[in-house]
Amino acid sequence: MSRLEQFKRYLAFRKGSLNRHGVHSPFVFELIEQVLRNKKKEPVFMDIEKRRARLLKDETSISMDDPGAGSSTSKSERRVKDVARLSLSSPDQCRILYRLVEHFKPETLLEFGSCMGISTSYLAKAHECSVYSMEGHPELYRICEETKKELGLHVNLKKGLFQDILLEVLANMGKVDMAFVDGHHTEEATLQYFDQLKPHIHEDSVLIFDDIHWSEGMERAWEEIKSDQEVTLSIDLFWCGIVFFKKGLSGEHFKLRY
Repeated sequence: MSRLEQFKRYLAFRKGSLNRHGVHSPFVFELIEQVLRNKKKEPVFMDIEKRRARLLKDETSISMDDPGAGSSTSKSERRVKDVARLSLSSPDQCRILYRLVEHFKPETLLEFGSCMGISTSYLAKAHECSVYSMEGHPELYRICEETKKELGLHVNLKKGLFQDILLEVLANMGKVDMAFVDGHHTEEATLQYFDQLKPHIHEDSVLIFDDIHWSEGMERAWEEIKSDQEVTLSIDLFWCGIVFFKKGLSGEHFKLRY
């Protein structure tokens, strides 16, 4: 998607979004205050961001054959710094992921797309739980392993394409309290992963879908996910969407600016 098209989508999002003063759900208001507007800088953030800074300066070339959306299947050489600049979740996004884990305290957590281990680090450092993270690129998996070692992460890293290893990973996990679905931004794949997650989720599960406005297909996938009969509340933050399954929630679909 072009920057212009992305900007247009963001303007449309802003037009239909609410700030905290327009939210009357206690559940959502608490999430805004404790997660989205929480600006406290934890000491662990500094160590992770130092690792990010080194990756953003790394001139090493790596072989990339991206199986995700919008990529060529042919191999190409790219510098680590360029991949990091284009692929890593931003510090603000990562801090929200950290706060979500801190707030909901999952026992099991699954990440689709380890990339270089930056978002993985935020997820794993927020709360002691069983973290699984999947990565399909051998080179990115290797870099994530380096990040894991450097930052002392307790993470079960799994190498392989999601469609090849997801069912095995889910079987090992048993239940999924939280999932961050990133790395394969197509409508078909996103809906497939949602369907495969559903047997492993429960009332208190939280699913986070990255880049829900990446394309028309991703927007259709998000509309279908949030309309699922088991979803009791959804939140659109533009860069990601979050769905909840807890009984007694309002059934509303929020677009939030914070």
